[in-house]
Amino acid sequence: SYLAGQFLIAMPALSDPNFNRTVTFVCEHSDHGALGIIVNRPSNLLLGEILDQLALMPVSPAVHQEAIYTGGPVQQDRGFVLHDGTAEWDTTMTVSGGVRVTTSRDILAAIAAGDGPANRLIALGYAGEHQDGLHPAAYSADDIGVHTVANHGGLFRMRAQVVERGAHHQRIGLAD
Repeated sequence: SYLAGQFLIAMPALSDPNFNRTVTFVCEHSDHGALGIIVNRPSNLLLGEILDQLALMPVSPAVHQEAIYTGGPVQQDRGFVLHDGTAEWDTTMTVSGGVRVTTSRDILAAIAAGDGPANRLIALGYAGEHQDGLHPAAYSADDIGVHTVANHGGLFRMRAQVVERGAHHQRIGLAD
């Protein structure tokens, strides 16, 4: 888990459209592969639309309006919930620093009912080592910068503008 719990920030030289101007949170990185979720690419989809498809009725209008992110180019029909907390879900993997990723429907049912984790980021798709590259060997140092996450709580408050300001603050230009 060399890169697990860290951000991969696309550098200016990275021209791959799947990762142009992205920040990817690495959930798993091992000899078996890598899985990351792009955390600064909101989609045009809202959580309410997904909950409607699953016949889950949100108790709060705010839940219905929650943004869904494009997590990466692989399996874009598969959902991933990055979250904190200790609640047990059917399919959850602990990343680091209290951050977990869950892929099972039960967490969406809990979110709809108002019982899910308050700190969350929901994405469709992921970035993987074997599809469109995430492995550091696939890109040069000019393509990707690695930033260790000091405060995982910031992961759940991220928006595209916040990420860009943070990259600028560190003198890292996101790829154009």
